[in-house]
Amino acid sequence: MEDGTYQKTEAGFIPIIAKSGYWVGVEETTLDAIELGETFGAWTDSTGFLWIDKTVRLSNLTNSLLLGKLFKQKAIYDVVNQKEMEVCLMPKYDVVVQLTGRDGNAFAVMGAVKSALKKSGATASELGEYVSASMSGDYDNLLRVAMEWVEVK
Repeated sequence: MEDGTYQKTEAGFIPIIAKSGYWVGVEETTLDAIELGETFGAWTDSTGFLWIDKTVRLSNLTNSLLLGKLFKQKAIYDVVNQKEMEVCLMPKYDVVVQLTGRDGNAFAVMGAVKSALKKSGATASELGEYVSASMSGDYDNLLRVAMEWVEVK
């Protein structure tokens, strides 16, 4: 079996080709345990071991990262960019920042996180490091970096 995402049907395991969203593994399993209609991801690690995870696809990056964190996944899969995205299980600071229900503008998100970091005692150097990392990519990068630094709700 090649690395990829599949659904179990009566005809066997059918590859799923998605054009957007994020795949999140929610439970390690085996091929024998997969039920009819279930979706799973298959991937081979560097030792040649085939891993099987029950998988869901979400369209929202924040929800995908939060779900990945909830299920203690090391990474989620970004369909558009065809790459794994690391899930940070423990943020650098023990700070909670509420982002849902707020202005989702990139500068508003960055400002809310920076303000929370400053209140929690982050140094000027650390704040600069956070801002630089936040601005080093697209909006998805901004959210991923925020989750590396603080707990996002």
